[in-house]
Amino acid sequence: MLGNLRNITKKIDFIISNKILTEKIDVRSHDDIRFITKPINTFIDYTRNIISQTSKQTSENLKISDSFMNISKNLSDNTSISDKNKNLGELNQKAVQTNVNHSQQTKAHLEMVISDSKITEQIIDSIYDNIQDSTRNH
Repeated sequence: MLGNLRNITKKIDFIISNKILTEKIDVRSHDDIRFITKPINTFIDYTRNIISQTSKQTSENLKISDSFMNISKNLSDNTSISDKNKNLGELNQKAVQTNVNHSQQTKAHLEMVISDSKITEQIIDSIYDNIQDSTRNH
């Protein structure tokens, strides 16, 4: 069991060090350690999905920002449509505020993921320490 826990710890260290969230923790044992790996793998999947969603949202935000920059340039070049420019500026401001809100939500999600990662690491460390203590006592 101790060997399995070491393998899990090494795999988690590898995933964290290399930032490779496509890796899974594979345990073939039939002891209690295998019950730890499923939630850890689920957490890794959850983290990967959040990062993927964040990346997609960032890409969309960049496209929107580029679009607004192009629109703003065209409007400033054409003074005859200044009234439309004012309305578009208001829409642009709303879109930017929406992007800011999305970014803040993304930040909050990432902070939760980081917090969950730290908690998971503490749990694994505690389990490892308990196993070490149990091994020493026997």
